[in-house]
Amino acid sequence: MSRIASLLVVAFAVTACGDGEQTVPDTIEPESVYAARCQSPRSGAGFDDAKGSLLDEQLWLRSWTDNTYLWYQEVPRADPKQFPTALAYFNVLKTGGYHLEHNFGHGTEHLSALLACLNLLAFAIHTVCDLAEGAWRKARMTLGPRVRFFQSLQALTSYLMFSSWTELLDTLAFARPPPSPAS
Repeated sequence: MSRIASLLVVAFAVTACGDGEQTVPDTIEPESVYAARCQSPRSGAGFDDAKGSLLDEQLWLRSWTDNTYLWYQEVPRADPKQFPTALAYFNVLKTGGYHLEHNFGHGTEHLSALLACLNLLAFAIHTVCDLAEGAWRKARMTLGPRVRFFQSLQALTSYLMFSSWTELLDTLAFARPPPSPAS
């Protein structure tokens, strides 16, 4: 009986000690909390890195993505502890585990080439709008970063209908209330 009791005490003591690993918090702090906390800090002039952990780097990536990305709610909620590097974790955050190059030549019509073309087309449209459309440029300057521009565009078009593109851009550019619907 005393042998079983001593085994139970040892087992309890070992499990109570833990393995020293960090756990993933329920809520992720702002990226500034994790900034410059690196698993392998850089040294030299211009670097203010502090010793951190792989989890710190991964939580910074998650927090930065949530704060920066317009559709952050669609980013997968992957457990950072499942990835051996911060880069592997970031690849899952940015692609949802899908790798564009993986599908090159697979499928019926080369999906990755189509997605790459669509990305280039979106970039070209944004560039042309930045160069040509006065109301677009004014709206972009008024709202600042492209992310804020598209967040405002999404919010306005979720609840309101505009009779023209110009009416929508004027509402964004001059930060005025949208026109009232005709009764």
